[in-house]
Amino acid sequence: MRCPFASTRKAMGRYQLYVALYARAGKSHMKGEEDKYYWAFVVAPKTETNDTCGIRFGVKQVLQRTAEGAAPMPVWVHEQINMQMSRAPMMVGRILIGDVCDVDRLRSILQEVRFRPDIRGWNWVMWMRDAFEELMRQRKVLGRSVKSWAIIQVTAMQYVEEKKAAHRFDGTVGYSMDLTPTWDMLRGVEVTE
Repeated sequence: MRCPFASTRKAMGRYQLYVALYARAGKSHMKGEEDKYYWAFVVAPKTETNDTCGIRFGVKQVLQRTAEGAAPMPVWVHEQINMQMSRAPMMVGRILIGDVCDVDRLRSILQEVRFRPDIRGWNWVMWMRDAFEELMRQRKVLGRSVKSWAIIQVTAMQYVEEKKAAHRFDGTVGYSMDLTPTWDMLRGVEVTE
């Protein structure tokens, strides 16, 4: 899928940055259980239709051979995936955290955020924190935005857990699975139930 984002020099107010949480299998190791979900950034146009696409930015661990004949070893890689916003498989919630001024610069910054596998327990949630902090240090990448990763992290977890408690994902209540639950932190309102 190709996301035809227009020139980012005129992107102010046209694109938004979300923190998205995805269902995943596996045991949680973080104290607050944040890693029971896969976390990623999503950039999408401010106005969405059924055909709107966005770009997901994250990191994942893959097995790679570091030398010929060597056993595959886990290594971290950056991930950039074009995605359809109306049918985002496994996305359990997204939190609007800011307006994007320059998509190309945002992409470049996220691709340069380093991995820290030397830190015990380092994972995609910690990469998100590091990436967010780097975006906050840079100028003219984001317009109005939430400034605290800690507040974003708590809000995202509370929001998704509230949706889980309301049976949003288990099929016992009739929610549209084509729409992803969305909380707008800039306005303090739920945009999509």
